[in-house]
Formats: sequence, C-alpha cells, structure tokens
Amino acid sequence: RWVKAHPQRFVGTFTLPMQSLELALEECEYAVGTLGLKVANLPANINGLYLGDPQLRPLWTALDRLGVVVWIHPDGVKDQSFQKYFLWNGIGQPIEETRVIASLMYEGVLDAFSNVKIVISHGGGYLPHYMARLDRNAAGQPATRKNLTRMPSEYLKCLYYDTCVYAPSVLEDLIRY
Repeated sequence: RWVKAHPQRFVGTFTLPMQSLELALEECEYAVGTLGLKVANLPANINGLYLGDPQLRPLWTALDRLGVVVWIHPDGVKDQSFQKYFLWNGIGQPIEETRVIASLMYEGVLDAFSNVKIVISHGGGYLPHYMARLDRNAAGQPATRKNLTRMPSEYLKCLYYDTCVYAPSVLEDLIRY
C-alpha cells in the first residue's frame, strides 16, 4: 500500500520461491504485474545451483522482460566447517558473493541479459580484489573464455554494489575498477 501511495519515495521488493522455477516465474509475474514491485531479492545459490546456471535462463529472461532490478544477497554458507567462529558470515558471505558473480559472468548471463540491473551485496565479496588473476587466466587459458565476450575485469562495470563493506579501503579498491 505504501509503495503505491508513494512511488516517488518507495520501491517495492519481492522474494521468489526458488525451490521451483515454475513457481518463481509465476510469482515474478504477479509481483511485478499485479503488485507493481520492482526489485527481486535473490540468494547467491539455490541448493548449490548458482544464479548463472543455464537452468535458470527462463528466470533471467523474465527478469529482463519485466525490467526488474535484481538484488543478490547470499543466505549464508551451510557447510559445517564455516559454522565455528561465525565464519559463515565473516568469510562465507564474501565467498558466496564471489561465486555468484563468477557464475553470472562465466555462464554468459551478464552478456545475454545486459539490460538487467544487478546489485551485489557487500561490495561484491572477494572477486573485485582478484580480477587480475581472472584476467591472467583468460589470457593464458582460452577455455576459460568460452562464454566471455571481454576480459573478466570488464564485467565488474556491469554490476552495481552496495557499500556495506566495513572498511573504506575496500570501497576504494572497488571504485578503482
């Protein structure tokens, strides 16, 4: 109700039932078409299937067609080795953000759906700080470029990032890209 009453001040967001692609597509249509919501909140992966996976192309097609902004925030690392010392949050979240960006990039989603605005939480995790390594791989290992149309570091400009990064130096590094 507040979103409809004050569209200049509020943007409505929604989550999708990602356990079923069919249900997710139906809910996406309803959220955007009926409720007028504009931002889809997605996890980095669904039971180990990262968002760039080809199985999820119908979702990206719908998000693109509907003009939805995608906000990606992982829901934690479930692996037991990350539970001690709260490592699921301390290092697990940035790992998940790194993996989802790599998935979107290497599976061709960022090229195929370049009109979809994608926001990655926590400054994109670790990946923005290691792009030189991926560029080196792309230059020396042609198989890594299978779905890429440019160098990996150039894909960072295709994404948006939140600034919840916990240190100014992290944000400064991200801005350099």
